[in-house]
Amino acid sequence: MEQRYVSDELTHFVGQHQSTDEDRFAILVEILTSGLLKAPPLTADPTQDLTAQTVVGGTSFSGRDMYRSSVVCFCDIPLADFALHMGKYSRFGLSFTKRTLLQKGANPVFYVANDSIVRERLPSARNTEWQGKPFSEYPRQQYLDRLMSVLEWRRSQLFSRLARSCNAPDPSPQRLNDDDFSMLFQLEVLLRAVDKHLVSFCVPFTADRPDDHNENYYFEREWRALGSINFELAEVHRILLPKSFAAALRDRVPGYVGQIHFTDAK
Repeated sequence: MEQRYVSDELTHFVGQHQSTDEDRFAILVEILTSGLLKAPPLTADPTQDLTAQTVVGGTSFSGRDMYRSSVVCFCDIPLADFALHMGKYSRFGLSFTKRTLLQKGANPVFYVANDSIVRERLPSARNTEWQGKPFSEYPRQQYLDRLMSVLEWRRSQLFSRLARSCNAPDPSPQRLNDDDFSMLFQLEVLLRAVDKHLVSFCVPFTADRPDDHNENYYFEREWRALGSINFELAEVHRILLPKSFAAALRDRVPGYVGQIHFTDAK
């Protein structure tokens, strides 16, 4: 049975912040000829391969600034339904089959509706008494912001404890035995893996917004890949651009023999 809910290909649009179509086309050509979709770096140090991190002093999970991740984004939208998405981003892009991008680490994001209701107790960073308090109703945004804030506060305590143990003389009350130190260190390593491979794929959004709102991310059906993506030109499934750039594309990228979709076609 044919459906049009999702697509067999994932599309990456380019040049959202450029002022002219010529600039957007230049970015598209650079990507195609270099075989590289660059993810924004999290560090200026080229020797560090950093794709995800907890932001020290980040304000909130729902505001998408408690964690930072270096990702390349794609949308899972059928070709006939691009109009809304192109209105937010651009008319220039390229796509790959899902099978290709799965092999490059792409994964669908997990959307979190900030305005859904949670019937739960609000966590406390100071003690565990909150566990015995009556249930209350909160927007999921408020609950998750508190939960993630408490988690990060406890993690900072854990990391400080590990640092003090490393510098404390033996014997000392500050000194952890080897087994405890190893267990706590491994816990921090696991939490960083959760940051990278789970939290980095979470997208908080407000559901009660118009379809065309720039921050109504749900309609993008986003997939992400951590870090930059290297590809061969033959792996590109489709190129999307206005028809007026077709001749320039054939001239600038003569080795491309895949599909072309004109985004200004009626």
